[in-house]
Amino acid sequence: MGLTQETVAELAGISTRWYQQIESGRRTPSGRLLLRLCAILQIDARLFYGTVGLDPAQLNWLDQSDHQAG
Repeated sequence: MGLTQETVAELAGISTRWYQQIESGRRTPSGRLLLRLCAILQIDARLFYGTVGLDPAQLNWLDQSDHQAG
């Protein structure tokens, strides 16, 4: 896609540092943030949680709020 970390972070509404920590595995995004990042990066979020084929109503963890340092 050619997106920089800065661009992805800006589009997701988080700091570049926060995104870098997610990318390096030092932070775990909330369900909501994961969905935003996957939309930006054009990735199916269900692949991260092994939920392909599940009823979307079973995915209530997607409503978690984001916890970010800014």
